[in-house]
Amino acid sequence: MENMGDEKNETWTKYYYKLSPQEFSLFEDLELIDHTKIHKSFIFSTIKFSINDLKYLVSIFQQIFGVDLLGKDEFNDKDFDQITTDNFWFGRMWADYDKYKCTVMISFDTNGPKLDLCIKW
Repeated sequence: MENMGDEKNETWTKYYYKLSPQEFSLFEDLELIDHTKIHKSFIFSTIKFSINDLKYLVSIFQQIFGVDLLGKDEFNDKDFDQITTDNFWFGRMWADYDKYKCTVMISFDTNGPKLDLCIKW
């Protein structure tokens, strides 16, 4: 647990968990950020995944939420190229809060290097 704050006197607490069993049979780490006055963020992450894992994950959320904020749907060759050549993948973001009461983002960054699934309530 880690308590944090900023110059606006907004505070939040971070919690870190090792997941066993893994969430979606993929994510072994969870960071929970509790912005008590605003929202909670659940950030699932892993460094061990395959492209097939990623395709499956995108498929699950695409079936639930449909096309993402940028008009993207299923994982495709452009996504694969971005991961393998750019070492960063913006991924997918579903952010229709009025409709779903949450936002969901899937992304990959080699600076971690890790795959993240962020769900914000």
